[in-house]
Amino acid sequence: MYSALQDTGDTADLYFDSSARSRTLSKVGLVISWIAGFVCLGVGIRFTSNQNGAYLDLNKYTKEILPLAFNVLVTCINDSLGYIHTNSLRWALQREGRLAFNSNLRLFTSARTSKANAWYANIWMLFCMIMSYASTSLIFIGDITGSAEGSPSYLPSSYTNFVCGYALLTLSIGILGQCAIATAAIYSAVSLPTWSQSPVETAAACAVVAGIRRVPGRCLRGVHDKELDALPVAPISRQKPAYKAHKEVRVVFFSIWGTVAFAFLWGGALIAVINNLNLVDGMYYGKNWTFFPVLPSSVDLRAAEVQAEAQNTDTAGTMTLAILWDVYGEFNWQNTANPYIPFASFCWGFALICLLQTVMTVSLHCAELLVNVVRDEKTWRRASGSAGLSRKPTNVLSALLTSGPALTLFLYKPVLHWIFGLAASAYFSIGLVMRPPQIIYLSIGAVILASFVSAFAFWQPKGHQPATFGHLQTLVDLIDEWPAEGETMFWGRKTGRKTMDSWGEDEALVAGARTRSQEVLEMDSLGEERVAHAGTSAMKLEDVRSDELYMGYGR
Repeated sequence: MYSALQDTGDTADLYFDSSARSRTLSKVGLVISWIAGFVCLGVGIRFTSNQNGAYLDLNKYTKEILPLAFNVLVTCINDSLGYIHTNSLRWALQREGRLAFNSNLRLFTSARTSKANAWYANIWMLFCMIMSYASTSLIFIGDITGSAEGSPSYLPSSYTNFVCGYALLTLSIGILGQCAIATAAIYSAVSLPTWSQSPVETAAACAVVAGIRRVPGRCLRGVHDKELDALPVAPISRQKPAYKAHKEVRVVFFSIWGTVAFAFLWGGALIAVINNLNLVDGMYYGKNWTFFPVLPSSVDLRAAEVQAEAQNTDTAGTMTLAILWDVYGEFNWQNTANPYIPFASFCWGFALICLLQTVMTVSLHCAELLVNVVRDEKTWRRASGSAGLSRKPTNVLSALLTSGPALTLFLYKPVLHWIFGLAASAYFSIGLVMRPPQIIYLSIGAVILASFVSAFAFWQPKGHQPATFGHLQTLVDLIDEWPAEGETMFWGRKTGRKTMDSWGEDEALVAGARTRSQEVLEMDSLGEERVAHAGTSAMKLEDVRSDELYMGYGR
C-alpha cells in the first residue's frame, strides 16, 4: 500500500523514517566525545603540571604516524558532533520557513530560533574545530640531537620526542566546546521529526510537519526549472549539474580552488624567502624532498647548513623556515634534566598554526556541502534504477558506508590534516617550523580535493528522471505516491497521453496552463491537447518516452 500526497494537503497518513537508530548513534557518539574530551583534559593537566609535557623515545616514522591516528580520532568526533548540529540546523530552518535544500553550509548558515545554530554558536563551533585539528600538529614535538654530548644544544635520545601538555589542553577545549553545542542542539526546543539524511525522508517529514503541498503539472520539472511555469515538456536524457542548481555550490567551488592557490603561494613564498635570505637565523636550505621531513643536524639551523655545505651533504635535511620561540630568555632547552616550552611560546605558536589551519578546515567543511548535495541526488535517482529506492529505516553509519563520495571525503579529511601537520609543526628546541616541500605536497592534496569537488559540481546525472539535488519542494512535486514503510519507491512513466479535460478537480490548480501551453501542445503529431504523466509508485514503472510531452494530471 502507498500514501498519495493529495494536493489538498492531506498528509496525516504519510510515512517517513524518523531514523531512531541515527538518533541513538548520535547520542552514543556525543557521550564518547564528552569522555574523549575529559580524558584529553585530564592528561593535559597532568602533563602541564610536570613542566608542560612528557618525553618519549620514538623513531622518526612513529613520531610522524601518531598524529595521523589523532587526526582520525578528531575527524570521527567532529563529524559525529557535526551531524547533530546539521540536523538541528535543518529543522530550525524549516521552522523559520527557510529550508529549501536538504543539505546546507552548516557553519555559514544561522537560525534565529535555535541557540545552538545562532551565528555566535556557529563561530564557536568553527573555532573549536580549528583548535582540535591544529592541536594534533603540536601534540608530538620532535627535536634534534645532532650536537655532541656535553654541548649546550645536546639532548639525550629520551628527549627526542616531546608530548606537549598544552596541545592536549587545547584539543580538549576544541572537543568539549563542540560537545556543549551538540548537547544544546539535541535538547533544544527545536523538534527534530527525522534524523535521516535521505532527502526523500526529509521531504516526507516536511510534507507532514510543515504542510508542503505538491504542485500538480510539474512531473518532469527538476530543480533547475523551479522558477518556470508548469508547462508540458519533453524529457531530457542528461540533467543539469549541481553548480547551476545550488548557489552555495558555486561558493564552495571557488573557495576550494582558492585554497589551492593559497597553498601554492604559501609554499612558493617560503622557497623564495629561504633561497634569497638563507643566511638569516632560522632558515635551513636543505634539498631533501622526501615525503617525511628529515631533520637538520643541529638546533643551530645556520650552523647545520654550513656543515652540510662543507661536507657536500646538502641533501641531508628538509628545507625549513623556523620561527624561533626562545622568548624573554625563558626557553629552557639547555636544561636536559627537565626541559620545557614556555607558555607564551606555545600560545603564539598555536595561534599561528590555527590561523593557517583555518583555510584547510573551512575548505574541507565547504567540500562537505557538495558531497552531501551529490549524495542527495544519488539517493533520489535510485528510484529510477532496477532496485528502486527502499524506504526501510536506515541509520547514519550505514548511509556513510554506502555513499562513495561521503566515505571518500571522510577518509580524506584526516589525511589532509595530517599532511598539514607535516608541513607546519614544531621542533622542541627551535620553535615553530614550516617546510616548503611538505607544503607543496599539501598543495597537491588540495588539488586532488578541488578536482574531486569540481567533478561533482559539474556532474550531470544521466537519465530522464528530473534532478533535485535535495531541493525539497521539487521532490514533493515529483513524488505523487509515497510507498509505505519497508516498501520500495520507483519513478517512471505512469500513464500514456491524457487530455487536459481528464485532470478533473486538479485543473483549477493549474489555471491558465491550457492557454500558455497551446502552442507547445500543437506540436503533438495527432494535433490534440494531450500530455502524459510520470511519477512514483510502489510498483516498478517503465521509463518515460522521449517522444511524449509530460505535465502530469490527477495526483
